[in-house]
Amino acid sequence: MFLANPDGCVGAGQHFVGTDVVKRHFLVVNQYYWPSIAATSQLVTDLCEQLAGQGHQVTVVCSQSAYGVSGTQLRRTENKNGVRILRLPSFSFGRNTNWGRLLNYGSFSAGLLPTLLGVRNVDVMMSLSTPPILASVVLGAARLKKAKFIYWCQDIYPDIAVALGVLKSNSWIERELNRLKKWTLAKADKVIAPSDGMGSVLVEKSPCDLVTIPNWSVSTPPQSGLSEAQAALRAQLGIQPEKKLIIYAGNMGRAHDFSALLSCWESSAPQNECEFLLIGDGAKKESLEMAAETGRQNGWAISFSPYLPKEDLGVLLSMGWVHLLAIDVRADRLVFPSKLYGILHAGRPTWLLGPKRSEVGQWILSHGTGVVFDASNKETLRKQIVKALDEPAWLKQQSVNATRMHREVHARELALDRFTEVFVEIN
Repeated sequence: MFLANPDGCVGAGQHFVGTDVVKRHFLVVNQYYWPSIAATSQLVTDLCEQLAGQGHQVTVVCSQSAYGVSGTQLRRTENKNGVRILRLPSFSFGRNTNWGRLLNYGSFSAGLLPTLLGVRNVDVMMSLSTPPILASVVLGAARLKKAKFIYWCQDIYPDIAVALGVLKSNSWIERELNRLKKWTLAKADKVIAPSDGMGSVLVEKSPCDLVTIPNWSVSTPPQSGLSEAQAALRAQLGIQPEKKLIIYAGNMGRAHDFSALLSCWESSAPQNECEFLLIGDGAKKESLEMAAETGRQNGWAISFSPYLPKEDLGVLLSMGWVHLLAIDVRADRLVFPSKLYGILHAGRPTWLLGPKRSEVGQWILSHGTGVVFDASNKETLRKQIVKALDEPAWLKQQSVNATRMHREVHARELALDRFTEVFVEIN
């Protein structure tokens, strides 16, 4: 048994022994948290609510702005499912320009350290990796408060900014960010990477106590009434019931290479059975919308939609005939698309627009959950669509493999259990 505050959380700094573990106070910092729809927001929300459900006290510090929505400001403080949420004032300029991102980052970071130091009796602090200096600030606060520090790295900065041409190589900023990164890795009590490739990059930067824990699906297809939910969502999106949907859902940013998709749209559509549905936003959305005009002239059905609420994600993923991922070869080993796990959970094929040698490309090919399209072959995507239409059993096998991989390796419960083990065992 452990005593609790009226909000259902363990009293600050009090460690009450339950049947299995000592209850602790965890402070988790990320730019976004519920109800923001960012992938990291949803992952952190899942993790924090699981920790709170196990009786730990959990405090989250995040931005008051909402992911991908300019001008939106959320409540400064609230509690949800046993998690105390502290939101810092920050600009909300959206994510489609470098200046907008920098202003968002800077305003969020400005009040971060005083807020962290003001949270009492913290046992463990955890930081994610955006903004780029976030983990270093949280590590500094953890050392001042004599708390343990866990670094959950979802994006490797400054490497990815340099690789994509956003930051100049060997510039003063890059050198300083690298210095902070190495210090953070070396001093962290535990470093968590979502893939082996990303983990190897981190270890190359600095020796660290690293564990690889893949991300998980943050969506769950409905257990009943799925057909009705799919029909309702199709109607909402203006999609005809008979269309086979080729879906890309997520960020359309600089780390994503859509060359194979653009080449496909430049060719004539083979049949009128399929429709491309692109959901999300990002720096490349405008160019994709312009290219879609050419695609429509060539007979392709192409639709765009803003981000959908998390509640619709499970239905959306189950609607896909095929789901697309995209990755720029320059970003390989620096990011790993977490949307893969939702597609596996839905039991749908994953087709990667990106290099076969990439980490995610090799994963898809080795497990038979989809195919990979290198940008150098202009006809590949169209040919595979024709093959899938002509050979449904071939596509069905990809779905079977996806379901098996989710059940045996990447189920949400497996990943969350590994995470909570790291949290409660850190000394």
